Amino acid sequence: MNYDINKIEKKWQKYWKDTKIFETKKNQNKLKKYYILNMFPYPSGSGLHVGHLIGYIAADVYKRYKMSKGYNVLNPIGFDSFGLPTEHYSIINNKPPDIITKININTYKKQLKNIGLSFNWDTELYTSDSKYYKWTQMIFIKMFHYWFNKKTNKSEPIKNLVNYFKKKGSHKINEFAFGDCNIKFSNIEWLKKNHTEKEEILQHFRLVYKKKTLVNWCPKLNTVLANEEIKSGKSERGGYNVYKKYMLQWNLRTTAFIERLLKEYKNIDYPSSLKKTQVSWIGKVTGWNISLETNINKKIKIFIKNKFDISDIKFILISSDNNIMNIIINNIKNTYLNKIKKYIKEQDDKIDINNQKKKEIYTGVYAINPLNKQYIPIYLSNDIIHIYETTISLGMPKHNKHDYNFYQNIKHEILCINNKKKKQVSKNINNIVYKKNIKYNMRDAVFSRQRYWGEPIPIYYKNNIPCTIPIKYLPLKLPNIINNNFKSLKKINKWAWDIKKKKIVNKKLINQKTIFPLETDTMPSWAGSSWYYLRYIDNNNKYKIFSKKKENYWKNVDMYIGGKEHATGHLIYSRIYHKFLKDIGLVTTEEPFKKIINQGVILNKTYTLLKDIYSKKIISYKESLYNTNIHQTLYIKNHIIKKNNEVDIKKLLKWNPCIKKNDIILDDGKLLSKMSIEKMSKSKFNTINPDYIYKKYGADVLRIYEMFLGPFHHNKIWSLKHIKGSYNFLQKILSLFYKNSKLNIDTKNQPTLQELETLNVSIKKITENIEKFSFNTAISQLMILVKKTIKTNCRKIYILKIIIKLLNPFAPHISEEIWRKLGYNKSICLSKFPEYDKKIIQKKSFNYPVMINNKFKFKIKIKKYNKTNIENIIKKQYKKYINKKIKKIIIIPNKIINILL
Repeated sequence: MNYDINKIEKKWQKYWKDTKIFETKKNQNKLKKYYILNMFPYPSGSGLHVGHLIGYIAADVYKRYKMSKGYNVLNPIGFDSFGLPTEHYSIINNKPPDIITKININTYKKQLKNIGLSFNWDTELYTSDSKYYKWTQMIFIKMFHYWFNKKTNKSEPIKNLVNYFKKKGSHKINEFAFGDCNIKFSNIEWLKKNHTEKEEILQHFRLVYKKKTLVNWCPKLNTVLANEEIKSGKSERGGYNVYKKYMLQWNLRTTAFIERLLKEYKNIDYPSSLKKTQVSWIGKVTGWNISLETNINKKIKIFIKNKFDISDIKFILISSDNNIMNIIINNIKNTYLNKIKKYIKEQDDKIDINNQKKKEIYTGVYAINPLNKQYIPIYLSNDIIHIYETTISLGMPKHNKHDYNFYQNIKHEILCINNKKKKQVSKNINNIVYKKNIKYNMRDAVFSRQRYWGEPIPIYYKNNIPCTIPIKYLPLKLPNIINNNFKSLKKINKWAWDIKKKKIVNKKLINQKTIFPLETDTMPSWAGSSWYYLRYIDNNNKYKIFSKKKENYWKNVDMYIGGKEHATGHLIYSRIYHKFLKDIGLVTTEEPFKKIINQGVILNKTYTLLKDIYSKKIISYKESLYNTNIHQTLYIKNHIIKKNNEVDIKKLLKWNPCIKKNDIILDDGKLLSKMSIEKMSKSKFNTINPDYIYKKYGADVLRIYEMFLGPFHHNKIWSLKHIKGSYNFLQKILSLFYKNSKLNIDTKNQPTLQELETLNVSIKKITENIEKFSFNTAISQLMILVKKTIKTNCRKIYILKIIIKLLNPFAPHISEEIWRKLGYNKSICLSKFPEYDKKIIQKKSFNYPVMINNKFKFKIKIKKYNKTNIENIIKKQYKKYINKKIKKIIIIPNKIINILL
């Protein structure tokens, strides 16, 4: 058959679009629902690569399968379009980020549609659309006006907390309210406080709050960075220096939801490795609080994991935002106080994340070890959060490498401190009061970004007190860019809020009566991607975030597909957002995703050179030469490489004009690179654009090839060597239906019993493998079926139409074309997926080769697999081969039997 790939595929893609065949059904309550979702793509300028397509194609296969099983399937798509990459590209190229985003999204959409993906395009959204981020801002406002009640274990309106403060009596808030400080006062004291004082207290309990926080600061990018945006101490975007710095930031009180996160693991179907990663990230530890005497006549509480740890504590490290520092500052002498204040001021400026000479200062305060009366000096550390992920660390050199290294530097100082007193060693440990307590590694999430391209935080400041924009006046839209100055909202003139006119006005009009400054930080990109799956169910609703009726039907995502790299950040934040939305009555389920499947990554060759950090010279790669302190790896494109990893210098200079010939140092007249196999990444220049593949071979071949590469959840090395195998497979299927370009099928004869057995076994295996997301084995079984059908020259319509139905989820274009040629008027997507006949399969027999002590002896034909049945037949009928006592019978179903004597 003359099969014009591009013409036929475009024909059916247009048909699917025009008929809206993949849109969800309106009579929803009468149909079983299934919600399948891919993790949000970020639209970059270079478009999709073949590694991205693995998850999208898999979701499409499963959607088509579920539709043919009678489900009402939602498989939406959108774009996570706010964030640093687009803003950085905008600054470099002097183009507005909204224009760049639209261009990038159009590129992605074209590529996705070219491979025939059955997305619900009618529900499409992107986070930088004000119609969408209006609701992201609404969620922020709701969080601002809520607190977390420890007793009810849920979020409640902040007015409930205020009403509690007004009640008669003395209130110890931290006993029932989840917050970051201990406060105790009476209702009379509360009523005497002014509005500013009250708000300062409430800030400690709101779910979103402002606090001075140690963050990763990049001056070149002019913004705070998340840990995952930093590689080897430099920003992933641009490779700029990153510093630790204390800044006033918005935070999300994620720690309030920890116990609910941990509790729900038994009710959700996540990969065990993903669960372990999240549990480790949360880092729940059960231990004890103990109180230690100090030389400032104040007790301090510390947390220990093990009672025996006390004797090993040699020093204590704390950061300036730990509560113990407040006690120290209020009770020490001026000499040490001045040093501490100077030290904290330096922290507020910037601290180099790469600085190898970490500095800590002695506070002049020591605790007394209750076991041996030794002094435990307390040091203020500028790096404790970075190294230990906490604000306090007990220095135990026996158990920790960092502690050991630090102890070597201060050992003499500790000895001098302890020599100032007479040692009174006591073995009595009964005087220590242990109070059981729980600690977590997870901290509240920083919610501020100092950049333009993000959701504006809907806050204005009245007398320095944060106030929320009324929800009915949302969205608070990003202002238009003037003179291409889109580095920060701080530099935007029209950025103040008029509470009378309820709109944005010029900052020059601020008067502290009706016009107030707006918040200039924007939200992190994960703010919009933490709840997007819910907006898909009702994306065109102008008046509500989504309707209760649609939420009651779709509830949560049945299957969520994405990479392991999102195991902590995105998935944790999505779960927290969902729990909050349940607390305020917007959703009815506790968890957002019923099941998660992690896709493996596509690997490809990468090539790297070495660059001297100081001289900026490029040198040949040698493993023995590489030193992380003085060398930086420089990724280059593979078209620059000649044989044996040698670099073509002319091509290198042409590809990157910033590299000069004089900057290159040759080794024996050559510049050598290092070849590695790594995950496909645009930053590593090892991506493969799918456009070339589907133009040459067609979308169906690309789909079959990607699904056949290997197990879905395993990493796979990309190679086009075997793509012709996928192409030939589809040609074989065409040959079943056509002869000399004419349809050639048998419409008269019925299939034989053997043909039915072969067909039904294949249906069973393919169905089971699709359900398990084992698409490579499903395709393999389909290939076996086609091969056997060709071998027997079977062209019976009953067999062939089932083969084409089985093929449809994987290769929908060719399936749709053949289906119509067979005379069916409705799309194959609306046909029912084949079901196997159990009775036919049960009649199937298998001719087992039988081995005795690993040596072949005879064959035995058995109609039905049953271990007991096989053992009885062997023992009764073949005694001439077996004259000894049988120790064990090993049976591999439908393969072989081995009898061990």
